[in-house]
Amino acid sequence: MSKSVENKIKQVYAIQEYYIHKSTLGLPRIRIYDNVARLFPISISTFDRYLARNVRKEISDLRLDINELNKYKDDVIKAIQELEEPFIFYKRSENY
Repeated sequence: MSKSVENKIKQVYAIQEYYIHKSTLGLPRIRIYDNVARLFPISISTFDRYLARNVRKEISDLRLDINELNKYKDDVIKAIQELEEPFIFYKRSENY
């Protein structure tokens, strides 16, 4: 297996984990893409393809080290969080 394939799988895994974390907090998909695109210059269609990719199956097929993947994921998420802009959730008042 080439290093470029392994690195791409690491990148996709980190982006998917970041997306899962932020989407459960209620952040819109386009905002998550904006945050990811600050670190990885990818298009929105590439972002959607990364999210649709079954990377966990690829990890198990290639027998990659999970500890190494999680360390890389944590480093990427920390880097994205340093670059992201704060997002303010506005609640509608009951008077509307």
